[in-house]
Amino acid sequence: MISILRQNYSTMRIFLILSLLMIVTIVLSCASQKKEESTSQGQFIYFGSGGGFSGLSKDFRLSANGRLEQKPNINADWGDIGDIPEATTKQLFNQIDLFNLKTTKHDYPGNRYHYIEVTGTLNNKITWGNPDHNPAKEIRTLHSILMKLTSKKS
Repeated sequence: MISILRQNYSTMRIFLILSLLMIVTIVLSCASQKKEESTSQGQFIYFGSGGGFSGLSKDFRLSANGRLEQKPNINADWGDIGDIPEATTKQLFNQIDLFNLKTTKHDYPGNRYHYIEVTGTLNNKITWGNPDHNPAKEIRTLHSILMKLTSKKS
């Protein structure tokens, strides 16, 4: 009788451990899927700067839902650094349309470079740094505003 109870207890314990592992796996996969869905849909504004002696770059992206993320290096994943208020995000994305950033062609990097890239229905990247080929003042100002948002978050 005691051996039967021990066997049932051991079976129950294994069943309980496997059940807990399955629940933890399901919860974790749902949480990571939800975050990925929120950043993978819609438009993004990628922006940053880099180059120079070190060759390092600062890369950021802003999603249409206001999530601001940073990529610390080329091999890293995007990391969440905060949310931008909805009104500010909407205004920034409106500036993309207003300044025709989806169609403006400008690719003049220098030793140090800056960029804004728009993805969504149309993809376009504007790069500058060569002092003889600056983009329109509005584009440089938008880049400056985006970079200032990151300094408040990171």
